[in-house]
This record gives sequence, structure tokens and C-alpha cells, in this order.
Amino acid sequence: MNRKKSLIVAASVIVAFFLGVIFLFKKQTSISTPIGELSVELDLSTGPKVVLNNFKRSESKDGKKLWEITAEKGVFSPNTQEAQVENPKLQFFKKSDVTVTLTSRKAIINFDNQTLANAELLEEVLLVQDNPSFIMTGNRALYDQKQVLIPGPVTIRSDSLFIEGENLVGDVEAEVFTLKNNVKSVIRKES
Repeated sequence: MNRKKSLIVAASVIVAFFLGVIFLFKKQTSISTPIGELSVELDLSTGPKVVLNNFKRSESKDGKKLWEITAEKGVFSPNTQEAQVENPKLQFFKKSDVTVTLTSRKAIINFDNQTLANAELLEEVLLVQDNPSFIMTGNRALYDQKQVLIPGPVTIRSDSLFIEGENLVGDVEAEVFTLKNNVKSVIRKES
């Protein structure tokens, strides 16, 4: 009888242990392991995520960089191919050595394997193009396969231009940007 009670107690302890582990993992679904500037999080509902300080990703073709993304911090999910980044800088490099740069406070960036699929930039969006130089500002920008959309108010500035309007559509490849609504402009003689 004593042996039977011992087995029942041992079985109860083992069952309680496994129930405790299951309960713990249900409560805590995220595990984080820091490795220097890199950490890996395992969320049981969405899969692993890589957390990087000084996030950087780019694509090159024939030895020439096509685009590059840098950010202060990024969280990348290999399962969804999505990165959520803070203070990002997206640069698009043209054949004519013209660089288009998008910056903001936050962004959600989606990849198609090694290629940039699309990006949504949020808060204090700034688009800067050099040669010829101009700056555009807005609150939100969407990039999707070489097209930039800035819904809502937009300001464009250069040495000789000041343009305000709403709902910008830009073809990054052709370097053509169109404001769709409520356009007001000032043109000054260059000094």
C-alpha cells in the first residue's frame, strides 16, 4: 500500500510539473536572448524575431547598390519577412548617381526574400533627392515597387521652389512626382 501511495504522489508531481510548464509558456509567450547588439525573441504565436540595434539591410546588383535601409533599432520576423524599425533611413541609388532618401521616426518594411517589397513610413516623413536637390515632407509615406505615395499634406522645398499640396504620387525610377490636390506654389529666382 505504501508503494502504491508513493507512485500516486510521484505521478501527481510529474503531472503538476508538466501542467506548470504549460501554464508558464501560455503566460510567457516571448523568450529573448541577447547576443551583443543582436537578440533573438521567440514568440510562440508568431515565431522567432531578430532584434537588432543599428539595423542595416541592402540589395546590390552587378556590384552596384540598389537600396539600403539603416535604422537605430529593428525587429525582423523571418516568418512574415517584415521589419519594424525606429528612425529609419531608406536610400535608393539611381544609375545617374541621384540618391533619393526617405527618413521618418518609424517604419514597417516588408521584404520578398532579399528584395524590398514595400515600406510604410510613419511620423515626420522626409524625402530628400540630390542632384537636383529638393526636400518633401509629410506625416506618412508608402513605398511600393518603385512608387512613393504621400497621402495628406506635403511640402516641397528647394532653393528656388516652395510647393504645398496634398496626396503626392512619385515614380522613383522616372524621378517624376505629382501633387494631386490643393497645390500652391512659389517660384523664386535662384541666387
